[in-house]
Amino acid sequence: MWLRSCANNPSITWLIFTDIDPEKYSGFVPPNVVFINTTFGEVKKRIQSLFDFEISLDSPYKFCDFRPAYGEIFQKELQAFDFWGHCDCDMIFGNIRNFVTDEILDKYDRIYSRGHLSIYRNSPHVNSFYRLENNIGVSYKKVLQSGKSYSFDEWGGVSRLWDAYAKDKFYDKIDFDDISVKYKHFESYQKVFQKFDGEPKKWVYFSFSKDGLTRVSKNDKTQTCYVHFQKRNMQVSKDIFPECKEFIMVPNKFLPKDAIKNKISQFLLCRKRIIYPQFLKLKFKNLLKRLRSKH
Repeated sequence: MWLRSCANNPSITWLIFTDIDPEKYSGFVPPNVVFINTTFGEVKKRIQSLFDFEISLDSPYKFCDFRPAYGEIFQKELQAFDFWGHCDCDMIFGNIRNFVTDEILDKYDRIYSRGHLSIYRNSPHVNSFYRLENNIGVSYKKVLQSGKSYSFDEWGGVSRLWDAYAKDKFYDKIDFDDISVKYKHFESYQKVFQKFDGEPKKWVYFSFSKDGLTRVSKNDKTQTCYVHFQKRNMQVSKDIFPECKEFIMVPNKFLPKDAIKNKISQFLLCRKRIIYPQFLKLKFKNLLKRLRSKH
């Protein structure tokens, strides 16, 4: 489904550096998604060659802190592009260019501030911006030498730099949905999307088709750039395959387009839930992780 949402954006190219055999996704990889065969060790070696200090990169998750440097790290592969970016894969894209227009690309050097999707102008100044000396406590050397996760790709790092030193070149409109992990029902972290005409949105789900991605609530339908399903265990209906051209997303399932036929079925599938066991499990795992780190 993620690959299908990439296919709906033919003017954008995705480069996937991976040791996964693309044949695993045979029939689903569109022309604008390119698999580049490499290993974790090879990428780590490439990154280390850029710095005169020893980097800390012991697990793939730490790549998040290296994302702002991708313009330098993958400079060879990015030569043909005016912009580059990074994204997560626990998400579904709508029609990105409906939101990231030519007018926005002409005016701004950095678009969006979150790790799940950020876009940069491909220029030496922008690609090295994360190295900027500053007085707000953002140090790329500290981050890249530490095994700790700093969320350097977003407001824990470079987004603070752009906001402080290049605000006029920083586009940070919230026109996407970052779904809260606290609840089973879909509720965006961005409060602006939680109300419609002053009333709270209810029974939210998302609908994907060739026309884009639509956020659907009890009283509203609105196009959105993408939806990010962080830390959710999404079940997938086999009825969606093999085409994957149209489907809906409800808590916490991918279902055929016609799975919701009326307001009653929308309510039953998308209603508000007070207790979400998955969130409690995550909180418990994080607590154990913190306790272990102290010892």
